[in-house]
Formats: sequence, structure tokens, C-alpha cells
Amino acid sequence: MVFNSFLYIVSFFITTVIYYLSPHKFRWLLLLASSLIFYGAWDYRFLLLMLVVIFVNYAASKIISSSSNALLNKFLLILNLLISFGLLFVFKYFMFFTGLFNNIFDNIKIPEIRIILPMGISFYTFQAVGYSIDVYKRKTTAEPNFFKFTLFLSFFPQLVAGPIERGENLMPQLFTKKNFDMANIILGLKYMLFGFFKKIVIADRVSVLVDTVYNNPGMFEGLAFLIATIFFAFQIYCDFSGYSEIARGSAKILGIDLMVNFKTPYFSKSIKEFWRRWHISLSSWFKDYIYFPLGGSRHRRPRKYFNMLVVFLVSGLWHGANITFVIWGFIHGAIQILEDIIMGPVNKGLAFLKLEKFFVTQFIKIAATFSIASLSWVFFRANNFSDSIYIIKNIFSLPDKITDAQYIYNTIGKLGLSYFEFLIAVFTLLILSLTDFFSRGSDIHTLLSKKPFIIRAAFYYIITMLVFTLGVFSNASTFIYFQF
Repeated sequence: MVFNSFLYIVSFFITTVIYYLSPHKFRWLLLLASSLIFYGAWDYRFLLLMLVVIFVNYAASKIISSSSNALLNKFLLILNLLISFGLLFVFKYFMFFTGLFNNIFDNIKIPEIRIILPMGISFYTFQAVGYSIDVYKRKTTAEPNFFKFTLFLSFFPQLVAGPIERGENLMPQLFTKKNFDMANIILGLKYMLFGFFKKIVIADRVSVLVDTVYNNPGMFEGLAFLIATIFFAFQIYCDFSGYSEIARGSAKILGIDLMVNFKTPYFSKSIKEFWRRWHISLSSWFKDYIYFPLGGSRHRRPRKYFNMLVVFLVSGLWHGANITFVIWGFIHGAIQILEDIIMGPVNKGLAFLKLEKFFVTQFIKIAATFSIASLSWVFFRANNFSDSIYIIKNIFSLPDKITDAQYIYNTIGKLGLSYFEFLIAVFTLLILSLTDFFSRGSDIHTLLSKKPFIIRAAFYYIITMLVFTLGVFSNASTFIYFQF
């Protein structure tokens, strides 16, 4: 069941009505049943695997929480990590590493078994493991009720693509009494509306162009790759942040606050800042459970940079079992290291010249960050390594006729979208960019809440009309991050 489907809208409406009509003590049971049905609708076998991960982490957390034996607790935590990440490895990475092994060793062959990737396995595994580590570190106490713990890890709005929640934030909210609050309903609907705008108006439209070019790279040249790469940067942003906003909106209607997962990342002035604004729940997970345990920035620069690179290589591998994802992670790690080395003196020089807040300086930083992020997305989106290299080479070999209007017109006509659809994509991307620009210090809904009613009404009316008139309803496509 996907958010951008009629079935989800209807089932969520029914769940919400029953939720607020039910006595408080039964509401969490309704959410649990709804969550299991929501996930089981994909494939009941996926549901069984998720329940195994939940049970393993529940048992480990409960024993660790009640035990004072440090050696036993460490053993249980390690065993829990081995089982949880072992299952993740089997279902997500087994085929990848089997292929690598068979390519390296000619005399020994491991049978290549086709394994279906369970929806959202990385998300709920990381949330479960993070909770167990927090229990081990005595940052939280283990939930004694297995079914309540199951709800924490299977809460349907954020189950298959995050945000990756922490126990101290989500757990108490699931079981405290929620009175019907029209303000929560309205704000939740606003979140969902803007999420649908990003997903079905922008992401699903530009995906046609991106797929046309990236799935047939040999048929195109420089300008086509440049347009498709920029469009993919917005596709993945709108797709994933759109999911996060629909998830936040769904939870908010039920009186539950999920963490913000995106904060206008394409207006960042460095790759380091980009990662403070992009997929925030995953970035903070890696920081707390990998970067800090490795020593963080407490050591000298070589060790600090090693720690940073490890985190981003793991981040790349987390996104997919393909060498292109590892390269993507390496690029972001390497750029952050270069920024740490170079930008300190640069910023001091700009401050000395009193240029650090100058508009041109800020614009150059934002443009450079967006360009680096967009080029790195080539490795993320390309079907294989050879395609990514071919695309990168062609992006930097734009023909002399790039300024020829007829050449540009003809190129756009071959990208899979009609000229009208292409203009719609550009127009809606402009609306999104302006919205993100003006709300880069907070979020658009907080910003609008301080504006006169006529401005708020006009904005939400325009977004609503765009969703219903320009939304791509013909195919309720899944979200990109469902595969992770």
C-alpha cells in the first residue's frame, strides 16, 4: 500500500475515525493492527521477517535492561547486532557479494540465489538496533510489552521509509492519550498536501524524463544528461521529502509528532551543511552509532577523516548493494574532508574581507554545493558503473551548439516528456525552489502561519489546485526509498 493511492487515503480516513471514536486504552491496538495490515499488504512474508527482527531486538533489550552483568549485556548486544545485520545482509547484500566473489575467484563458485528485497528492511532494522544500543547504554529502559514494542517499530506512517525514530521521541507518544484537536488535523493535512505536491506533481512527472535518459544513455549526449541529472536531483528530493511530509502529516492527524527529515537541503552552503539538512534521521543515526563510537572528531585529523570516510562509505552501502552507491558515499565523504581542510582558511579570508555575508559569496557556495550534490547523484541513479562514467564524461563535453535555441528545443523533445509537460515540470520546480528559499530558516507551514489569512489561503489553494489538476494519477508509483 503506497501513500499516493486511493486505497491508502480511504484506509487512513477509516483508521483515523475509528481511532478518535475508540477509548484511549484500545487506540494503540488499532494502530498496531493497522500497521501490520499496512505492511503485510505488500507481502505477508515480509511481515514475518520484520517480526523476527522485532522479536530479536525486544528479547535482547529486555534482558539487557534487567541485567547488571556487563559481560552478558555486551554479549547479548553483539549477538543482537549479528542477527539483525545478518538478516539485513542476507536479504539486501548477499547477491551483491556473491557476484563479487564469483568474479574474483574462478575456481570457487557460490550459487547465485535471487532474493526479493523486503520493503523498508534497512529502516526498521536501523530503528530496532538503535533502540537496543540505547538500552545497552542506559539511555532508555526497555519496553516490557512485546506488542507495544512492535508498534514502535511498525508504526505505519514511518515504517517503510522513515524517518528513523528514536525510542525516547516516538514511544511515549504512541501510548499517551490524544484528544481530538482540529489544529493537528489541519496541520497534518497541510503536511500531506505539500508532500503530495512534491511526489505526484513533481517527482512522478520528472521521473519520466530521468528514466528515459538514464535507462538509455547511449542514445543521448551532453545537454540531455545535464537536464536529466538536474531533474533527478529534484526527483529524489521531492520523492523522499514528499514521503516524509505525508508520513509526518499522517502521524500529526493522529496527534503524533515525527521528526523533521529534510530542511531545504539544496540551499546548503557546503556538503557538510547538506547532510545536516538531508535525510536528517539517517545522518544522526550514523553520527550517534558509528561516527562517535569510532572516536568522532576527538582524535587528530587523520583519524577524524578516516572516521568520516567510513561513515560515508557505510552510508553509500546502506543505500544499495552496488559499487555505484559506494562511490557516491565516497564522494560525499571526500568532499567533506576537503571542505574541512580548505574552507576554514577560506572563510577566515572572507571574514577578513567582510565578504562572508555578501550575496555573491552565498550564491557561489549554494551553487557549488548543489552542483557537487547533483553530479554525485549520477552514481546514485546510473544503472551501473560504466553508465555513470559515460554520463559524467558527456556532461562535461557539451557541444558548441549548446547556445543554439533550435538544438535545445530538439533535445528537449527527445527526453520523454511533451513540451507542455516539460514546461509544467520547470514551472512547478520554480514554485518549489521559491518555497524552499523563503522557508530555509524554518518550514513553509511555520512561515505561513505568521502571514495574513489571505496569503495562507492563496498558497494552499494554489497547491491544492496543482495537485488535482497536474498530479500524475495514472500510475501510483512507489517511492524511491522503498527499495532501501
